[in-house]
Parts: sequence; C-alpha cells; structure tokens
Amino acid sequence: MRLATVGERSHRGTSPSGETAHGQLEPLHGQTVVIKYGGSAMEKAGLRDLFSRDVALVRTLGVRPVVVHGGGPQIDRLMKRLGKAPHFIGGLRVTDDETMSIVEMVLAGSINKEIVGSISAHGGRAVGLCGCDAGLIRATRRVHVLPDGREIDLGRVGDVKTVDPAPLELLQEHGFVPVLAPLGLGPGGGAPQHQRRSGRGRRGRVSRRAEGDLPL
Repeated sequence: MRLATVGERSHRGTSPSGETAHGQLEPLHGQTVVIKYGGSAMEKAGLRDLFSRDVALVRTLGVRPVVVHGGGPQIDRLMKRLGKAPHFIGGLRVTDDETMSIVEMVLAGSINKEIVGSISAHGGRAVGLCGCDAGLIRATRRVHVLPDGREIDLGRVGDVKTVDPAPLELLQEHGFVPVLAPLGLGPGGGAPQHQRRSGRGRRGRVSRRAEGDLPL
C-alpha cells in the first residue's frame, strides 16, 4: 500500500469494504504507516469524513497509522482575518514571532483537534500531539538560499534534526492513533519552530527520520 492510497480513495469518494481493505493491508499488519494529510482532503467536508473513516478502519485491521497534517490555507485565512498579510519567499512562509503564534493556534489547536474529533467519531482512538510534546521532534533553523547565492532568514522555520518515536509508540501499543501537528523544538530545546512537510508520500517506521521542514 502507498501512503497516497487513502487520499486518492477519498478523492474518488469511495471507501473500501472491510474485507477488501483487510486483503490490501494484510502485508502491513503490525507496522507503522505515516499518513500525510493535507490539500483538498482537508478542505472539503465529505473528503475529511472519508479520510477519518479510512484511518479508523486501518487501525482496526492491525495497521498502526500516524497522521501528520498540514494547514497552510487555514493559517493564511486566520492571518488575513487578524490583519496580517502572509509573506512567502521561494514558496516558503516567512515566520516571525507574531506569525508563529498564529501557526501554533491553527496547527496545534483548531486543525489538530478537528482531525482527532473526526477520527474518534468513526470509532478510532485518536490523540492530538505536536512535535514539541515530550521532545518528539527537534529541529535546526533553516536558512533559505536564493538562486543568486544570497541567504534569507525565514524566521522560525526549521528542518527536522531528530525524531524520538517513543511517545508515538507508547500510544500505538495501547491502540491509539497519534495525530501530529508539524511543530518542533528549536535549537537547544528552545521556542517552537514551524516545520514544512515534504510533498512526497512515504511509509515506514516512525523511528525513521521524517523529511521536510518544520516551524521552530
């Protein structure tokens, strides 16, 4: 199974039967699968519902999902409502302290809890986390290099340095589905950093280092 399968199925507006899904997922029984959740599947109510149903289903079939979600459009909307214009350089969000407060509010607050509630409504036992919890994700500050060689400070944006899978594994061993907001501790365990997720789908053990960018 590819990680994109859940999202692709949601886009088609269908969900597999338990028997069909069991056959597809049998090779992954007992394994951890990281599901990256974003884009239109987060924006449309029907797709959100199908996604949450699929996550709850695969957990009952013995796969151990970890959901890592985005929230860029939602961050932009709240910033505009608060009178702050989003600022991007080379497609990357510039994140000052004020913007970081909004990012945390959206990612670790409203979006994370909505996903947890939706999965739980379909019988899953979801728990919301961000990478700062228990030092789960630590990040290094990112410096963006322009094509002309100039370095630009993006603020509190970082790259994943280390991932401690122990908190996730503890939850999984007791039947829970971790739902992770892409925030991580900055250098020296300091202020949170915003991590941008990689656009490439993947699956594997949680102990494998995640790829992508983080808010610090």
